[in-house]
Amino acid sequence: MKIYPDPELPDVEVNWYDGDCVDGTGDVEVEMIGVDDASERYTTTVVCRVAKTTFVNVSRQRFHVTGKLHDDAGGVFSAAEADVDLRNGYDESAYMFFGGSFSNYRVGWTFDMGATCESIGADAVEVLFSINGQVFSGMGEFCDFGALTGSMPPGVYSVTAEAFTQDNLTVATSLVPIDGANIGNNGITDIGTIVLTPCGSSCPDL
Repeated sequence: MKIYPDPELPDVEVNWYDGDCVDGTGDVEVEMIGVDDASERYTTTVVCRVAKTTFVNVSRQRFHVTGKLHDDAGGVFSAAEADVDLRNGYDESAYMFFGGSFSNYRVGWTFDMGATCESIGADAVEVLFSINGQVFSGMGEFCDFGALTGSMPPGVYSVTAEAFTQDNLTVATSLVPIDGANIGNNGITDIGTIVLTPCGSSCPDL
């Protein structure tokens, strides 16, 4: 017996700009998780330059969509998120902005001591760019994305980071900065991976 798709159930098309698929990037992993019923989830991985994927015949509820653009080695190069509401039964689309075509730096983070975002309750990571000991700029991203891309004025920076909870409590910091991050206008500077150390009650206040 052949089972035909239910024409009454909506579809979700997830798309992104193929110009974000810069050199050194590979696949995009897309995950869609139900907000009203989290047991309903979908995942797929496609080549970045395909620039879209579609989830067919999903239930009429709200979904949170996360996209992760991977580098050639399988690590997270950039990430994005969006929300869709299908409770009216209509098809919807979600756009993932990975920033590759407008960014001039990329930095990742990891934890030592076997820690993870979940184990220390970290919701986000703020990456700090300093010049001559003075913080020039700070950029934040969700902790579990594991990487941040963005745009900074050309210069040589010292880069540090802090992980913090939803209540703005710092739970991990980078003890060793990445010095000499030379960010320019041509292409993306891969700053590297910052190591964050859980600091418990000794953490500074944000």
